[in-house]
Amino acid sequence: MIYAILDRLKNDTELKSLLNSTDDDSKIYPLFTTSNDTCLVYTDAPVTGGDIKENRLEIRIITDDYDKLNQIEKCLNRLLDIKEYEQGFRFNNISILKSSLSGGGTLEHSDTKQIERILIYQIKWKER
Repeated sequence: MIYAILDRLKNDTELKSLLNSTDDDSKIYPLFTTSNDTCLVYTDAPVTGGDIKENRLEIRIITDDYDKLNQIEKCLNRLLDIKEYEQGFRFNNISILKSSLSGGGTLEHSDTKQIERILIYQIKWKER
């Protein structure tokens, strides 16, 4: 499931531009980063199994620019907050059936002047 999501994020022109990503560094990292650049950090965990699975995906937007943070958040929601009437997407043998924003928050790090916006998505998917 995570590779379907990463493919969608890494191939979006607007998001790539906001993150200043390159072919060598997408600025999208699993678990944590030591980078001081604007980037995304993600973790995912299973919620339910079965034929139609559900995962919880947490994405952290890390930046020192509040305006850029809001632009990246809008972009992520455009890509991952799939409306009821919209069709999901497919990557290889994985179909993302539904994805919705279910929570989040904001942290400020006064020592590094970084801001973290946490976005939590519930993703229903199946393997074909």
